[in-house]
Amino acid sequence: MSICVSCNLQTVTVTAELRRPVYMCVAASAIDFRVILSLMAKVNWEVKDVMSQHSQYVDILLRVCGWRSQV
Repeated sequence: MSICVSCNLQTVTVTAELRRPVYMCVAASAIDFRVILSLMAKVNWEVKDVMSQHSQYVDILLRVCGWRSQV
């Protein structure tokens, strides 16, 4: 196997392994998880009480992700 092919295979393998830690680091700095968890704790999760409209924490997550809420 040539040196270039071997280097490419090793780089691809390492890059794939780094995805999760990098994404977690970015997500942790982009989203205030304390606020999200606090808002999630306030939701009544009983099936009969679940609203057809999503909760405030969903609006925050959508805004952080750059997606507009349909509310």
